[in-house]
Amino acid sequence: MVKADIISFLEKYTCPTHYNGYAELVELLLAASGYLEDASKNLKTIYYDTAKKHGTTRLCLERNLRTLIVAWSKKPAFKKLFDKMPTNSAFITRLVHLCYADRTPEEYTAYDLLLA
Repeated sequence: MVKADIISFLEKYTCPTHYNGYAELVELLLAASGYLEDASKNLKTIYYDTAKKHGTTRLCLERNLRTLIVAWSKKPAFKKLFDKMPTNSAFITRLVHLCYADRTPEEYTAYDLLLA
């Protein structure tokens, strides 16, 4: 998947693009593509690498991401992706799987149930 595909996915679900966390989210999702099966275990590394690329700290990146999540959660399309407010880790992990697996949120939930 390329950057344009990620941006298209985020636009489809009306992710607010005017927040600092948006550009960082796109980079996080690109970086997480190398860790598709275990993205949540490698988030710290992914955060550090992305923060360095954006000239900021990991904590600032996480704060920007949280601000984006809170703003996005007020939009109806967000409810199609998440039942409740996710942690940053859960947010990134789910988006990675949705972006890269070409599954709808409904299919993703059914897939999760099969794995459980």
